[in-house]
Amino acid sequence: MAKKKVFISYDYDNDKHYKNLLVAWDANKEFDFSYPLQKLW
Repeated sequence: MAKKKVFISYDYDNDKHYKNLLVAWDANKEFDFSYPLQKLW
């Protein structure tokens, strides 16, 4: 089955802890989750 792609945007000043949580999920091999660390601009 193909993986679903989701676009996520956030206000870094107010939501950086959520961004860090996504990075932590990506680092955890127990989750089937990937978070590319790239900017779109």
